[in-house]
Amino acid sequence: MRPGTGEAYFCNAVHFLPSIFADAPLEELVFSGDIGVVREETWRSLFSSFPRLKTLVLENNTLSEHGDARRVFAALRSQQSPDDPGAVCPLLEYIWVRNTPCEISDLEEVMKFIEWRIARRVPLKRLRLELALFEDEDDTIKEYRTKFGHLVETSILDVEDWALTPNRTTEHEFPFGSI
Repeated sequence: MRPGTGEAYFCNAVHFLPSIFADAPLEELVFSGDIGVVREETWRSLFSSFPRLKTLVLENNTLSEHGDARRVFAALRSQQSPDDPGAVCPLLEYIWVRNTPCEISDLEEVMKFIEWRIARRVPLKRLRLELALFEDEDDTIKEYRTKFGHLVETSILDVEDWALTPNRTTEHEFPFGSI
């Protein structure tokens, strides 16, 4: 397989998922791929297509440098459509992001998303972030852990050093055992 082919397949899968399952009342979506290569507009289109979504799992299975979830959280701060000011995925209760490299600014994007949802009366109930941090910021991580804990009923922020992060997978825990 040529370099970048897997990324192209993943981007196309995310792009065409709404048309493939156009009338399906999907409540759970699980993605395993290089989530950072998908454009924000593509995520936004996907989320606006599945208003019944309750659970979103994103596993970055590549551990590449652009596997962050910023675009996902930015897209989730969108309104349903120009005619409908309600939040996309208004029933969304649980987000699990796993194996994703991040910087402190990524946690700020998550915070904006959480606050945005609360302001629209559609708060998350569960948030689980398993991230690989590029920088050593223990105090800042503790602050975010506390903030997330105050705003989300059940919140887990598990951060490891990027250099030490093994390629963990969800195969032993998800989808049927841990959500």
